[in-house]
Amino acid sequence: MIIIRENINIGNTYLEAGNTKSTYGKLSYLRPKSTKAHVENTIKLLLSLKEDKVGTPIYREDIYNFSLNQNIPNPFSNETRIYFNIEKDSKVELTIYNIYGQRVKMLLNTNLKQGEHFVDWNGSDSYGNFVSDGIYFYTIKINNKRISKKMIYIRNGGKN
Repeated sequence: MIIIRENINIGNTYLEAGNTKSTYGKLSYLRPKSTKAHVENTIKLLLSLKEDKVGTPIYREDIYNFSLNQNIPNPFSNETRIYFNIEKDSKVELTIYNIYGQRVKMLLNTNLKQGEHFVDWNGSDSYGNFVSDGIYFYTIKINNKRISKKMIYIRNGGKN
């Protein structure tokens, strides 16, 4: 799903700035030839991006052969589920990192068949200890290409 927000402005500065030479200067090549050309190019650009449910660009389909969804629930306290989809049989690594980029736990390091998959994480590190409250990142790696997302872990549901 492509989400186009009203406040996105791609290139309208040159379109709306007028048509005097001093306005464009050495960047006149950026000026659209017409309003119609500007709209067509903007639509092409937006459609070339794949976006998640909140409108954040994740990947372009022609570059990546897999996708990573936001964990559910997020934030979480007991367990969260991470969904991903791969278009062809591949070796998949799914790893959790802390905000310092240190590996907390490798959830997957195996070959999987194409299709939709999921992995659950209970907030524990590689040694079985529960991690501290905070922001963590999960990264999927397939064929040396990576996609990362962030999640929030709140131990005991925020209760002391």
